[in-house]
Amino acid sequence: MLNALGFDVATFNAGWMYATLRGTEHLPPSVVDRRALTLLEQVANISEIQTVGQATHMCGEIYEQGRGVPADLHRARELYMQAVVRGSTASAWQLARLHDTGGCGRPSSTL
Repeated sequence: MLNALGFDVATFNAGWMYATLRGTEHLPPSVVDRRALTLLEQVANISEIQTVGQATHMCGEIYEQGRGVPADLHRARELYMQAVVRGSTASAWQLARLHDTGGCGRPSSTL
């Protein structure tokens, strides 16, 4: 574990590379997604680094899309909410989109 050695940014970068499929062509997609989620969750649980909101957001995307894990819109929504608190404007947009499209069991509103 990189973050156990104090390499929080390196852990985020490794998770980001897995999540964006950089240099992972030789691995099955399910392995890549599980590794990405594992690394990003480690970073998301650390509040000392600047990228924690982005890591939390990326975990939400993985759960929303069901990449390497069963799709779970409720978990994605929770992670997006945590990421907003941690400064992720992208997560605010994702929450609005989920609400607008009726994600997480919420009916979409009609104008």
